[in-house]
Amino acid sequence: MIRNAKRPSGKLGLFNPPITNEFDITNYARLVAVTNTSATLQDRARSYIDANCAQCHRPGGPQTTFDARYDTPLTNQNIIDGVLVKGDLGYDNARVVVPKDILRSVLYDRMNTVDSLIKMPQLARNVIDTNAVNAIADWINSLPGTPALAPPAISPPGGSGVGSLAVTIQHSDTSARLYFTVDGSLPTTSSTLYTGPVTLTNSVTLKAVAFDTGFNNSIAACFGSDNASVCLTHEVAASVGKLPAAVLLSMFDDILLTTSVQYRAPASCPHIIRKRSRKLTYLMKF
Repeated sequence: MIRNAKRPSGKLGLFNPPITNEFDITNYARLVAVTNTSATLQDRARSYIDANCAQCHRPGGPQTTFDARYDTPLTNQNIIDGVLVKGDLGYDNARVVVPKDILRSVLYDRMNTVDSLIKMPQLARNVIDTNAVNAIADWINSLPGTPALAPPAISPPGGSGVGSLAVTIQHSDTSARLYFTVDGSLPTTSSTLYTGPVTLTNSVTLKAVAFDTGFNNSIAACFGSDNASVCLTHEVAASVGKLPAAVLLSMFDDILLTTSVQYRAPASCPHIIRKRSRKLTYLMKF
């Protein structure tokens, strides 16, 4: 609102506290565009959050997880390390925003998707605002805190065999220690240390986490085409045939069987809804 428009509004008593000196208007705090690179990252991020979230996320509103209003001090907004009420999307230690950890920052996760079950705002948005996503990511990574490692990559390699599947776990940080579990639980430093390909001969749910000095541990690694991953269970059928098999990874089906290898997207997987509209085909020889 420009100053001239505020003059009659001020005289009508619409502002509290009232505007007593109209020449002060230009000095008032104001929202800025998320693309305004002359403004601070914090102002750009908080302005975007106000404009897109404050309709619901405010005291007395339908969503009270945090207060998105710009005029509420950041320290009182329950955004930084704010405890979640509506779900953590399956990430351990997730919060509204976790400094230097965009994957555990659910505010970022909900912006960076068009999945109707996850996206925010829920209405009137069918695309990802990449300018806003990048600005929010930069802001999160600029906040003081300990950086988090990226999740490791779990990969079933090519090759041949009957009744077994070799799974490799890799990380871009060569000094990172990779721990994994095969029972679906969250890996810790007390779990099995990865030292080489893991051979699966029975039905398991494999998860892996990266640890390194000076970093917070990664989220659990899940199979997917990007960091908004889909957890996938690697299963090997108990009774194995000897015919060539094609493994179809489908986010629509809960269980898909071949003559030799079985892949299950388990109901307990927290990210299964994130890729439910995508299909991937992976061919493997046996």
